[in-house]
Formats: sequence, structure tokens, C-alpha cells
Amino acid sequence: MSTDTTISILRKWQNYIKWVSERDSGQSEAINKGLKWSKGEILAYLNADDCLLPGSLSRIALAFEKNQQAMWLTGQCQIINTHGRRIRFLIEQYKNFFLRYLPYIKALYITNYISQPATFWKRSAWERVGDFNPTLRYVMDYDYWIRLWQEFGPPLIIHQPLASFRIHETSKTTSEGHAMSYVKEEESILQKHRAPRLFYNLHRVHRLAMTHIYHWMNS
Repeated sequence: MSTDTTISILRKWQNYIKWVSERDSGQSEAINKGLKWSKGEILAYLNADDCLLPGSLSRIALAFEKNQQAMWLTGQCQIINTHGRRIRFLIEQYKNFFLRYLPYIKALYITNYISQPATFWKRSAWERVGDFNPTLRYVMDYDYWIRLWQEFGPPLIIHQPLASFRIHETSKTTSEGHAMSYVKEEESILQKHRAPRLFYNLHRVHRLAMTHIYHWMNS
């Protein structure tokens, strides 16, 4: 459960939103609960540290309206620090390069270039693909993107920033203490989804390089 001021903030808005605070088995279970309670036709989840950018929901709704065959979409995502200042521009541009020039599932096997805060999918897609894997602690989103891709093909891509992802010292997926567990989960889902050996090996090489780069950035 939250140990910050989340509960007091939610109570101020309890007449307008549905919320619950209780123990669960982890983030995936909490996400799955939210999806089951949801009633809208377009689904997503947003972690407490992240935020949507102004106008992004209108862009997303319009994109789905214009491309009614699309089952899911993703867009660019900014990286910000604890104060909301943009950082790591090269990482942003690196992911945007994949979105623009390498929108293929084999490229996704090499690296997860799809940003979770900027990704949305239809309710009918969730009904077919199912819940997030509750046994995954770090890469439940990566696993879900592969499942969506295998079922429906590539996402519709909006080449504009839709959200911001916040980096801080205690982030679950960026802290040094979780690095090896994160890597092992990534490799386990690639094995589960039977990624071709070449791309599995390319993923391992890429992850090794990125681990050193992130270590340098965090030092």
C-alpha cells in the first residue's frame, strides 16, 4: 500500500473517482483489478510518478476514431526527473528512432522501445489478450506488448509526445538493486514467446550495453 500522501489526495476526490487501497500480490494484480473495474473503450494505466501531457487524450481518441481497425497504439514519451525537468534526450531519441524506422516485432525482441505511459489499447483487445501476468514484477508491460503484437500486429504510432516517464533513485526498474532481476525477467519472457535465437542474443548484447550506459548516467 502507499506510504505517501496518495490516500489523502484520493479521499478529496472520492465523489468523482473509484479507488481502493489494499494489499495485493504486486503491481500486475493491481493493474488487473483496475482493468476489470474500468468501463471505457480505451484502456491504459499510469504509474504514480508518470503523467500524461496536455491534449494527449484527445489525440489518442481521434487516432482511434480515424483508424478504427487499430487495436492498440503508442506514442513518444518524454523522460523527466523528480522536478519535472526533461532529461536523457538521447534515450528519448533512440526509442523514437525505433518507433519511426523499425516498427517490427523482431526489433521489439531486441529492446522494449514501447513506452508504457504512452501506450493504449481497446477493451476488445484486452478481452482477447487477457490480463497482465501477475507473476512478473518488472516487465509485465514488455510481455503485454509482445502479446498484443502477436495477436493484432504492430501498434498505431503517434509520432508526438503523449506522456512523461519520471526517473528517480528509487524507481523500481532503474535502481541498481533490481537490475539483475529485471534482466532475468526480460530474458524469461523472450524465451516464453520463443523469440528467434538471433534476436534473443541481440537482446542480451543490447541489454549489456544499455546497462553500462545507464550505470554511467546514474553515477
